[in-house]
Amino acid sequence: EVAHHFIHLNYPEVPKWFDEGLASFLGEGTVIVKGKVLSPGLYPYREAGAIKWDEERLSIRRVMELPPMHYNPSGDDHGVARLLVKLMHEKGRLALFLRQASTSGFGEEAIESALGMSLEEIDKEILRLVRTEARVAAYTYRGTRRRDPEKAEAAFKEAIALNSRYWPARYEYGRFLLQQGRLAEALGSIELVLGQPGSAEYGMARWLEGEIYLQQQLPEKALRAFVQALDYQDFHYNRHRLYRLIGECWKQLGHQTYASQWDRHFSAGNWNPVDRNGQIQALSTSSP
Repeated sequence: EVAHHFIHLNYPEVPKWFDEGLASFLGEGTVIVKGKVLSPGLYPYREAGAIKWDEERLSIRRVMELPPMHYNPSGDDHGVARLLVKLMHEKGRLALFLRQASTSGFGEEAIESALGMSLEEIDKEILRLVRTEARVAAYTYRGTRRRDPEKAEAAFKEAIALNSRYWPARYEYGRFLLQQGRLAEALGSIELVLGQPGSAEYGMARWLEGEIYLQQQLPEKALRAFVQALDYQDFHYNRHRLYRLIGECWKQLGHQTYASQWDRHFSAGNWNPVDRNGQIQALSTSSP
């Protein structure tokens, strides 16, 4: 929603498709990892709507011509508009389009000029994105929404089969397996994600790893995972939750002094850093 504000400040007459497409591209799926903003990736909720592009053979022209009141935020309209902006970004043409739009508008000619393709050719490129990237994200989203465990697992497996290196699918499948009590399988699902410290999902995968170890009654391993996850959480609410989990690990390890320190941070909502590395070194060299 913040992105909408700045879009309107710069482009007062912005059409609905670009307003929603750019805001979704910039604001949904964008994450901060260790103080750095990662390039926007796929956003399963939007991509789930975008796959209608393949099923119904929709067109960019149709999305552009939709009146604002008919714009469907949960359907293909947002998803396809987002993919068009993503296509411009991937081809290094988004900045050019923005410059041209400020003087020439957001019409068909501006899009074709910026991308160097006709709308028909752009339709084919969007269809390619839908059949590859968007479909993987859509299956991941379906997996998180299915109440039937068998259907949920089938959706996750379909996503991973389409792209085994789509980290959100592996992370969400691991979370699903944890909820099912299949702990060893859950660790296996996130193993590849844990080897990608530069990915948006790495920090959450470390967190999930800690939860799995806690359920396996391995508090020392859980503690190490939670401490690593903490370094990748720039969102205060997540750090707050990790404080409590780290305190719980120290309790289970019998080290009440450290447990109390983390509990105080949790209770007070204190974001100041704890000497967690020193604590881990103490764990390695002595018994509580």
